[in-house]
Amino acid sequence: MRAIGIKKAGPAEEMKLVDIPCPTPQSNEIVIEQSFAGVNYGDTIRRKRGLFELNEHGYFVPGFEGVGRVVAVGNNVERFKIGDRVSYLNESNGGYSQQICLKELLAYAIPDSIPDKTAAAMTCVGSTALCLTELANIKEGNWVIVHGASGGVGQTLVQLCLYKNAKVIAIVGTQEKSKFLERYRPTSVIVRNEADIKTQINDLTHGKGVSAIFDCVGNEVIDLNIDCIHKKGTILYYGSTSGHVNFPGMQILMKSLRIQGFNIFNVLEDSNAWNITTGKLISLVNDKRLKFHIDRELKMADAPKAHKLLEERRSIGKILLNIK
Repeated sequence: MRAIGIKKAGPAEEMKLVDIPCPTPQSNEIVIEQSFAGVNYGDTIRRKRGLFELNEHGYFVPGFEGVGRVVAVGNNVERFKIGDRVSYLNESNGGYSQQICLKELLAYAIPDSIPDKTAAAMTCVGSTALCLTELANIKEGNWVIVHGASGGVGQTLVQLCLYKNAKVIAIVGTQEKSKFLERYRPTSVIVRNEADIKTQINDLTHGKGVSAIFDCVGNEVIDLNIDCIHKKGTILYYGSTSGHVNFPGMQILMKSLRIQGFNIFNVLEDSNAWNITTGKLISLVNDKRLKFHIDRELKMADAPKAHKLLEERRSIGKILLNIK
């Protein structure tokens, strides 16, 4: 089968289209023949930093989400049969390939009402945003900040927070992204580096600050976050595109802040929690409460281009690889 393989850490060009044997399922595993795979910023981090191990064929195959049909099942598989249409989230990666083998508990059934492209785009960003909003315990009328609001998780957070009747301040990097976000009708959109963000947030909240901040940026925005959150507020820290944060203990202490780190792969360790999360996700998509914008669809061989678009922050929403 065809797959994208990496032999060593480095730039996007380290990813090559290769031929490797099709996988064989072991006990409790299924093999999925994929139609689309999702591309995530986390994929670029693993590639650049070498956070991977080579498989028995001498490659690392990136990609931890996708959609397709089950073509083989191992012993003791109970949830799926050959022909079932499924999506998945797999921390071990392997998604940039025609077939992927994984534990059945990592997959979930996709109803016919949800097309393949949506299913490939929604799993990682949708489940992440759902869990984050629940952790934030947002109430009607609360002010919240969403950093990276034009990204896949960011757009989903904006929609979910508005659904909860919160007042959403969406922060983005360009005017193009600001214009795009108008479709969701956030309370305010602020373009980073083109405005005094602190002053704007202070004016919007009448000096009271915000109840919750969703942060995927990290180091560049820590001072802003601490300045703009009010006492007993919550910072949800789920990414670090500008580097990791050394959180200021004194301000956290004096404001009685709650800092909550989040990694979606920890949810996978609890099969019941994962089933509940994916069930909610499917329901929200079917009810048209959540929409997932696909920036573009690329061939599997164009995976290096996809990574560069993410690293240069030139995408809006989700990038998919067409595996068919």
